[in-house]
Amino acid sequence: MLALAFTLAVVALVAFLIVSSITTSNTRVALDPAKLRGFKKDELTSQVVLSFKRPRWANVNLSAIRAQPGVEIRLELTGGDAKVFISSKYAGCFSGLIFELEARDILNLFSKRIQTIYSDFTYDSLPLSILAPIPHTKPMPLAFGERSGRSPGSSLELYALEDYKPYTETKNVMWKKVARMPDERLIVRIRDSSIPVTVRIGLVQAKIRRGEDKLRLMDLVCEAAGMIGNSLLAAGCSLEIIHTSQENRNPIAVHEVSDLDELSDALMHLSDAPKLTNTMEYQFEILARSDFVICGLREMEQQELALAISKKPTVAIAEQGASPVVAGQHTMIYTGSEDVRKLVSKILEI
Repeated sequence: MLALAFTLAVVALVAFLIVSSITTSNTRVALDPAKLRGFKKDELTSQVVLSFKRPRWANVNLSAIRAQPGVEIRLELTGGDAKVFISSKYAGCFSGLIFELEARDILNLFSKRIQTIYSDFTYDSLPLSILAPIPHTKPMPLAFGERSGRSPGSSLELYALEDYKPYTETKNVMWKKVARMPDERLIVRIRDSSIPVTVRIGLVQAKIRRGEDKLRLMDLVCEAAGMIGNSLLAAGCSLEIIHTSQENRNPIAVHEVSDLDELSDALMHLSDAPKLTNTMEYQFEILARSDFVICGLREMEQQELALAISKKPTVAIAEQGASPVVAGQHTMIYTGSEDVRKLVSKILEI
């Protein structure tokens, strides 16, 4: 009996040492794919890949998984496979996961929980506004003013002359000039565009938000910017989206947008923009470079900043308890249900 007890004690000690030796250095958890992108409220799936340099007489299994606030995550274990289902009711860019592993010896005497952070994971939750159908109507000169957009368009102003191409409208062929030409070339008028070639949208953030307030602001910023960007692209404009950057040498980031894919990328960068509250210099620079402004109502509580914002067409995200000191004539308070496309015509008029 004494020998048996001694043997069991030795086995238990070995099992304990084996379980104790298991750390994050000999375990690795990853997702395949590690980058997910979809529209908010959609549930996306990724496979969990668990690598373990297993010593004898031990098993390691995934027991739980956690994400940052705003992300709903569900773990499904089937046999030896594990799948993660991810969704969010908020638009924005989310990164990083926390995996919890459980190590056990094969005799089931001892167990140990290991927590590991997986920083390579990125989940892009796109706003639903970029799915909204946009009517493709031609801008009328009376609606957009008489200034030149310095690009081809449909106004009454002459932009340039060029040779006829198969897709050119025949009504623009200069028949009298063609009749006087010695060769058979067809010359057409290219009319000027009354809309700007590029519209610059700036995000002004001078206040720190946390928890639900931060998530809600991020969501509504993406929704508003998505609808504005989608409308401007449909009108024939390109975009620049401007916000603060994490780069010390260049604290202001500019994203050029010419299609919906680039708009989606820019919106995810916009939602993840750092909040540089230690100086107002960057916020005023963003304002100076922008044709259109998106901000929270709390940014409009500071007198000097609010006055500068009020001079631009603005979408101000509604925030509970905020008391703006001034609002401009072309400022829309946005709660998520307003049609911000009404402001697009104001951008093109100015």
